[in-house]
Amino acid sequence: MVTYYELKDLICRVFGNRQDEIDDSDLVLTIRGLHYSEPKTEFILKNDELKEIFEKVNSAQIHGLELLVEHKYEVAVEIDRPIIHTMEFPQVSLDKENNIEYQIGLCSVEYCVFLLITLIEKSKQQNKRRVILPTKFRRGYPYQIDNENDEKELDWKDILIRNMREFSIKIITPNYSSLEKNRKRKEAYVFEFIYKTEQVVGEYADIEDILPTLEMGRRMADSVPNTIETIPRREYISDVVDYYRLAFSSADPYIKYISFYHIIEYFYDEVYKRKIVADLINKITHPDFSYKDEEKVYEIATFVKNRMHMNDESGQGDELESLKYVLKEYVDIEQLKNKLNSIDQDSIMFYQSNKVAFCKAPTIPWNDSEGVYNQIARRIYYTRNSLIHSKSGKNRERYKPYKDEKELQKEIPLVRVIAEMIIINSSKIV
Repeated sequence: MVTYYELKDLICRVFGNRQDEIDDSDLVLTIRGLHYSEPKTEFILKNDELKEIFEKVNSAQIHGLELLVEHKYEVAVEIDRPIIHTMEFPQVSLDKENNIEYQIGLCSVEYCVFLLITLIEKSKQQNKRRVILPTKFRRGYPYQIDNENDEKELDWKDILIRNMREFSIKIITPNYSSLEKNRKRKEAYVFEFIYKTEQVVGEYADIEDILPTLEMGRRMADSVPNTIETIPRREYISDVVDYYRLAFSSADPYIKYISFYHIIEYFYDEVYKRKIVADLINKITHPDFSYKDEEKVYEIATFVKNRMHMNDESGQGDELESLKYVLKEYVDIEQLKNKLNSIDQDSIMFYQSNKVAFCKAPTIPWNDSEGVYNQIARRIYYTRNSLIHSKSGKNRERYKPYKDEKELQKEIPLVRVIAEMIIINSSKIV
């Protein structure tokens, strides 16, 4: 259990101040910019304000790094720094119909305090005598302090938020909503934000990932829109959103392709089973079927045997056939073509005219209403097999990193758009 005075002591250290005694008095602290030549600036750490925030966080609902304070849900997210400089933050989207506000921007003061409390708890679990100050706090204050107007008092809360300089997603509702409900809203928001910006929004697994003692480099990112409204109207499946996020978190086309493929693969068993059951029900309810006719019963048994292609180890159906069923259920060919065309105007003709050389995956006959799903399934499945399998005996069909990377990159738009259509068309409207 973290005490209020342990928190107050750590905040003093975060601001570069050490106190001999920590009590319930207001403290006059100083802060300096990134350069030691800059003069120090004074501000007041107000005890009553800090104690109120501490008590509010202590009474909040917490799960991992998720914080639910009254009607505000918040969780830290990782955003590439170039995006931060390109887009305006906070990004605010208001769902006027349901009176829900979505934000992505710097963490609130409550969440900053929560992170520091969590850091102290982690340190205690590791039996450390004192919290090791994260790297970012060993530097100066990262923002220029405008103190020209002596009448304007610096707010310690604003300084803490900016000194922490971490981002979070906030969901503010008029009435109480559970952590689980807000988590689903957050997942929907993350998916749609990535979908619209093509930029990754990562999440942290542990407090040490947010506040490491040794800082790790950040990835570079492409340009993004200056501002974008994101109001989720759907509820997406958490697992597939995680795969989608992973795909955008890596620049490696191998990781991207496999992650998008996992989204498609997620629905194999469900869709395959539904198709088999529907076909079987159709046969046994047909007027021509009679359970007294042995030939008809044997015909049903043969149908099941041929369709299942059972694997003795996994008990699952044929993957290529499952892939085709998933495509037919969730992917409209005209919509697929339109989306591909919006990404690259040459993509339709490219997939129609070029095989995937490293795995002999077939071309796609877009105008063949019957064969198009078969060929898309084969192109995706053969490419996936080439990435996954590395048997020396199939050297001609094996993906060779670096050598085949550029060719694999051309396959990303196809599997990406299909994965996006599946995520959206398998979601629930809320």
